[in-house]
Amino acid sequence: MRKLLLSIIMTVTTCLTASATDFYLWVTQTSGDETSWAVSEVQKITFSGSNVVVTATDGTSATFAMSEVSKLNFQTSPTAIQNLQAETPVRFDGDNLRVSASEGTVVDVYSATGTLVGKASVDGSGQVSLSNLPKGVYMVKVGSKTSKVLKR
Repeated sequence: MRKLLLSIIMTVTTCLTASATDFYLWVTQTSGDETSWAVSEVQKITFSGSNVVVTATDGTSATFAMSEVSKLNFQTSPTAIQNLQAETPVRFDGDNLRVSASEGTVVDVYSATGTLVGKASVDGSGQVSLSNLPKGVYMVKVGSKTSKVLKR
């Protein structure tokens, strides 16, 4: 009986020590961009007009047009990517990446397994072609910034 009681107490204690930081709010946009917060950092989520507004405990907020949000979900563990910048230097435009960087900036494209699958230099148009790559998730390094992109 004592072992059973001790086992129950240990289980309850373990469950209680799991905090809200073990859960994450993810906003996935139709462009494939994702933004996440630890639930303990989220003060409130509001739906205002045609927007979703996430307000953090530090007073900052992020606004997303509902028409551009493909998924709003909670997960118990994040991906290996801990923080994503809200402003990424790349976005998809068809089979091309539009890169926000000065001309001549080196762009490295990595597969989800970490293999370098493409390397280019930003031309005058700020576009890098990915037409030779299959659909999937890629990490794109532009200068010192790295972004995750989804080619559909």
